[in-house]
Amino acid sequence: MKCTDCNKKPGTHLHPFLLCDDCWAERFSTQYINGKDIPFKKLFRENLMKRGLWKEGEEMNDDIKSRCEIEGKKSKWLHGNTVNE
Repeated sequence: MKCTDCNKKPGTHLHPFLLCDDCWAERFSTQYINGKDIPFKKLFRENLMKRGLWKEGEEMNDDIKSRCEIEGKKSKWLHGNTVNE
């Protein structure tokens, strides 16, 4: 059975009605921050933009991949190594 919103993907969420993962996230997924419910996709996009990992203008996928690889290697969580703060 297909999603009732996009009518393309299979519905994986049955309540309150049949929705695919993307459509369910678009409608219902939020994070409660500083007393406000913020749509998760908006929060995710803003966090990626702050870290310089969001697509900039007409940037090609290879450029994005290279930029994300460089930023990812800076991560203190890479290969399970953590830094105590």
